[in-house]
Amino acid sequence: MVTNKQKRLSKATIDHANHVAIVAIAEANGIALVQQSNGYWRGVEHDSLVINDKKNLFRWNSRDVGGGALDFVQHYLGISSFREAVAYLNHAALERAETITHKVREPFQYNFKNSPNFEQATKYLTTVRKLDPQIVDLLHRKGFIQQDEHSNAIFVWSRNDKIVGATVQGTRIDHEHLGKRGTFKQIAKNSQENFGFNLSLGKPERLLMFEAPIDALSYWSLHRGLNHVTLMSMDGLKSNTVKQGLIYFCEKTGHAPSEIAFGVDNDPSGHVFYDQMRAEHALASVPYTSLIPADQAIPHECLA
Repeated sequence: MVTNKQKRLSKATIDHANHVAIVAIAEANGIALVQQSNGYWRGVEHDSLVINDKKNLFRWNSRDVGGGALDFVQHYLGISSFREAVAYLNHAALERAETITHKVREPFQYNFKNSPNFEQATKYLTTVRKLDPQIVDLLHRKGFIQQDEHSNAIFVWSRNDKIVGATVQGTRIDHEHLGKRGTFKQIAKNSQENFGFNLSLGKPERLLMFEAPIDALSYWSLHRGLNHVTLMSMDGLKSNTVKQGLIYFCEKTGHAPSEIAFGVDNDPSGHVFYDQMRAEHALASVPYTSLIPADQAIPHECLA
């Protein structure tokens, strides 16, 4: 039922939002999916999440919720306001439902127009996200972070000195259009599957995995003496990216890492993912260890 508050939005605006492909929304927000059969996808972190890309509908069985793109944004991404959900889907540059079933992954093309001005990205990354200014400046000079013409920070994915993808991070706070998260975030179209932003310090011996590029750089900012490691982002919680990260580490160094350490969030999803990874690879020769901040602390939301 459409409420009076919802009536203030035009039908065309709401319809446009609801026709954004749920699979594209999931991919843009780092939600790992596995294609089960023709037209059906299942969540990796929450395997009770099922998406029908032909009908552009989802069902999250463990929560007994489902529906279209707007319902997915509200229930799964946590943008609870209907108006904010509509604004988010009309603001984001995501694929339409009618094209997702014909999707063919093409080679990645770096189509961003880099701005000669890096000030907005620097301000956001250092002032808002508290990254070390020297690290941000160094990575910009090395080409790892750019600012595009829309003032987004572009985290460039490199593999064997070739650009294979990018993470787009908005730098302007806009709660009106983007809900609680406040900033736009997206994986660039045709970025290499199961890969992510990465960089190596010294002669890598350890592989450190993080949920997002900023998380990896936050860890480096807090540990300025960090050396002989490869930092890699999963853009979510993706076991396949961990596997590809391990393969890439071995390709680059000629040896396996002494450990794979996980700097995931100290929240239920982060702990479940880390526990699953350890359980699945309990007999592996490479130990899996935790970098979870305040690992022994109980998150506030779990105290109730």
